[in-house]
Amino acid sequence: MSGALSRIERLKTQLTNYKAELKAGAKIGTMALLTSSGGLLAGWCYAKYPTISNTTFPTAGALGSGLMLASLANLFDDYSDTAAAVGSGLLAVVLSKEAEKYFHE
Repeated sequence: MSGALSRIERLKTQLTNYKAELKAGAKIGTMALLTSSGGLLAGWCYAKYPTISNTTFPTAGALGSGLMLASLANLFDDYSDTAAAVGSGLLAVVLSKEAEKYFHE
């Protein structure tokens, strides 16, 4: 009987570990999707509003920087990680475009 109870305890521990791994994987997937959505938002910004009025500063860069700074200051409370992921997607596109200009020169 004690062998069966021991086996059940091991199975419960394994299930708990699997659940934790799935939860971590889901969070990584969600953050990747949010970062990609920041890239999509940056594309929209470049198509509709490439720069802030009367400047040469990219709108996507301003939005990404604002989201990142607000996230670092924890202004979004429980959503700061989410906002940071979207902001990093925006900034990745801006940095990519700037790097492309630099390396083509």
